[in-house]
Amino acid sequence: MRGVGSISKNEGYRRIHRRTWGAFVLAHMLVVALLSIVIQRDRQLIEAQVMRQTAEAARLLKEKVDDIFATVDGSLKLIVAEIRPEDLQENVLPSRQEEIVSLLRRHKEGFKPIANIGITDASGLALYVAEGKAGFRVDDRRYYHFLRNTPSAEISLSEFIRIRSGSNDPAILLARRIRTPETPFLGLALTPVKLAFFEEIIEKLELGVEGVAALYTHDLVMLGRRPAVPDNLGKPLPDREHILKLIGDSDKGSFKLVSPLDHIPRLFSFHRTELGLITVIGRSETDYLAPWRAHIYWLAGAYLALFVFSFVLVRRWLAARAAELNAIETALNESERNRQFRTLVESLGYPLIVIDKTDFRVLHANEDTPRSLGIDKEDLLGRSIEVLLGEDAREKLERTLQAQNLEVHLRRPDGSTFWGLISVTPVEFQGQEALMVGIINIDERKAREDELAFKAHYDPLTFAYSRGYFLERLEAVFQHARKHGRTLAAIAFDLDRFKSVNDLYGHAAGDTVLKDAVAAAKSVLRDADLLGRTGGEEFVVVTHTESLNTACQIAERLRAAIAAQRIEIGSSAPLQVTASFGVALLSPEETLEAWLKRADAALYQAKRSGRNCVCTG
Repeated sequence: MRGVGSISKNEGYRRIHRRTWGAFVLAHMLVVALLSIVIQRDRQLIEAQVMRQTAEAARLLKEKVDDIFATVDGSLKLIVAEIRPEDLQENVLPSRQEEIVSLLRRHKEGFKPIANIGITDASGLALYVAEGKAGFRVDDRRYYHFLRNTPSAEISLSEFIRIRSGSNDPAILLARRIRTPETPFLGLALTPVKLAFFEEIIEKLELGVEGVAALYTHDLVMLGRRPAVPDNLGKPLPDREHILKLIGDSDKGSFKLVSPLDHIPRLFSFHRTELGLITVIGRSETDYLAPWRAHIYWLAGAYLALFVFSFVLVRRWLAARAAELNAIETALNESERNRQFRTLVESLGYPLIVIDKTDFRVLHANEDTPRSLGIDKEDLLGRSIEVLLGEDAREKLERTLQAQNLEVHLRRPDGSTFWGLISVTPVEFQGQEALMVGIINIDERKAREDELAFKAHYDPLTFAYSRGYFLERLEAVFQHARKHGRTLAAIAFDLDRFKSVNDLYGHAAGDTVLKDAVAAAKSVLRDADLLGRTGGEEFVVVTHTESLNTACQIAERLRAAIAAQRIEIGSSAPLQVTASFGVALLSPEETLEAWLKRADAALYQAKRSGRNCVCTG
């Protein structure tokens, strides 16, 4: 028989083994952690350096492109200065025509990237060209309509084009407005700029084996690239929407991306030119991380040698000591731990479930589990935790282990749902690794959060946007429209003689009138339109539209929808109310405050004109 001394000795051996291997593991974890920190820091330093280099290269490329277009536009400015209004009319003397064509040819021959130069009249008809025949029209082109309809704009770029002269060379056209102080739009001076100049620039760049340099339009249509991809020239970049989100409205920046053209991971930097084109420089991970990977291999070899050497030393040292298992003491300790664990689990006031760490089977559940989750303990034990957390239970628990707590929407077996706050703690249960999963019902808290969010954004009576939130949304829409040249209309309206409704029928009837009027307005508006309550019976609608006439049509539909209602207010006969409307189209360079004041002034003009009508400001 083994005596008490042997049991005590066995426990001593176990302590030595645990402490020795624990120290061994801890030491190597520390070494690995330090190596990981060093490796990660080195990579971050390399990527930061590469980001600076690509950003500088993209900036220099942007400046060279800007210089090209500035030179081209300088020629157009000189040409425009020589053009007289009568040159764009009929019956121009042949000698004057030859003089203008000669002027165009001198400027074309003076700068290599210029493919041709033309002059059009206000209708878009080409009257003069440096080379080739005039008589073609550009009135179907986007740049023509932009310059004709935007008095504040002087120049514009075309989309990707091919030169008509027969060379079919890729180009992008620069157009400049011709104007006088009296006439804002007499025609255009325009020139196709050969994109071959970009290839000449990027050929001189040091990009590495898999580096890339490219030039795109504002919406990522390819104008040039090295390495060249001829089939994509003049076409939108694959995965364009995703990349536009990465770029956003920034004038410059950097990001990491797997190239959609050749599927090579790269670090990209971009810059917007003065005319909105985008220059891009990319360095591949294969190129810039090559020295870093070589350093990792060296560190890994050194660490492996250290690990083998230290492992052999520990094994030899422990081999000199025989380790015996002490089954009796282990069983006693295990039993005591299980008893203490169960006492703790049952003392908590919310569902607590213990699951196997490997296959997620339920090993134990406290008494609060069936009461709170609506499932019998017998139906839960031995089954996967998926019965409660769904098929993505493993993903949820792994996310919770990383984030400590996770809010999820859970479904009980009877079909009812609730918001639960899940916590996961690694534990030892009956001698095996397990996870302790706590589930706290947070329905009341989520309801309070939703209620507070609703009150912050909506008028509680009409469910239109509250004044503060409406103005916040309006500011964002206004800035977006300014940046991207979108057209907005403000439609201000209020209910006619609303004070009489309150005086004659009471405030409850007035509230009903307001709610029904807003409901009628929402039935006409689109989801993208903004509707805010800015005063007692005053409202403002902001909508994207193409013209003042279209905005007035929307206002007229709003007016008709409100006037057509018959509003039930109780014992009295149904009420019919009307509203007056003021419409203002956002003007270039106009401030937000001035625009809203014009809509408000138009509203009061409608009041003075007899109410129940639409006026413009």
